[in-house]
Amino acid sequence: MTERWLWTPIVFALACGSVRHIPAPDVARRPSDSPPPKAHAHYIRGRLALLQGQLDEAAESLALARVFDPSSAHIPIAQGEIHLVAGDIQAARGAWAEATQLDPDSSLAWIQLARADRLVGDLDEAKAHYAAAVRAGHGWQARAGLFDVLE
Repeated sequence: MTERWLWTPIVFALACGSVRHIPAPDVARRPSDSPPPKAHAHYIRGRLALLQGQLDEAAESLALARVFDPSSAHIPIAQGEIHLVAGDIQAARGAWAEATQLDPDSSLAWIQLARADRLVGDLDEAKAHYAAAVRAGHGWQARAGLFDVLE
């Protein structure tokens, strides 16, 4: 009900003909743009299954999301979280490293990779990955992690 009022001016403008269609520019889809609907549905289903502790169902849903959107960095980030919960830190690191390759500007992927590096005691890699997260523009979490490792 509260969202309906947001559409009222748009519908009114379209009905009056005061809004003209402007075609979108022909540009390649970036990893940060909105995902295809089927990929997003499977991604959300996988995230919810992960929150409920259903790791097999989460892995299956995220694998399907990957089929529909192989360029998304969000999917391997979530897959890394499944591996971490399952206790396979090396597989988690691999998934997060892949996410940084898919989207080098994903500060979340860099932070997750740095946290995994800390868990296995690789502090030099953790520093480098936290620094990459800072360069990607993710302020306080990356800086806090970097200061933590430097101490």
